[in-house]
Amino acid sequence: MTISIRKTYKFEAAHYLPGHNGKCSNLHGHSYVLEVELTGTLVSRTDASDFLMVTDFHDLDSIVKPLIETRLDHKDLNETLKEFIPRTTAEGMVIFIAAHIKALLPEHLSLTEVVVWETATSRAIWRGQVCDTWHNHTQPVSTLPETESNG
Repeated sequence: MTISIRKTYKFEAAHYLPGHNGKCSNLHGHSYVLEVELTGTLVSRTDASDFLMVTDFHDLDSIVKPLIETRLDHKDLNETLKEFIPRTTAEGMVIFIAAHIKALLPEHLSLTEVVVWETATSRAIWRGQVCDTWHNHTQPVSTLPETESNG
């Protein structure tokens, strides 16, 4: 039986869109919400610790939280993501995040959807293939260089 699970994360970050015709060309911040959906088969071995689970939510946390902590939360996204995406739009971010999660997922799990909520009414949704337009985007977060803490 195939089941999907979804986990929600939150982070605060600042960014701006150089050359944009509108308010977003100025430095501003968002309270982002990130949703990650995985699909897989339920573990059927009754002696397994993850019996009747697709995966333990803690295992998903071990993939997503390091990315949030090192690259997203309380960061200037134009600085922390500049080598990975050409512009810090919600669309660029959702592709970047999906690529990192996919690179670290075990083979028995599928990443089916990633949603980046920029505001309470505006979001970008990834479903499908990871874009290979940007050269470093698939490098797993566990191999990314550390960034300085902004306090």
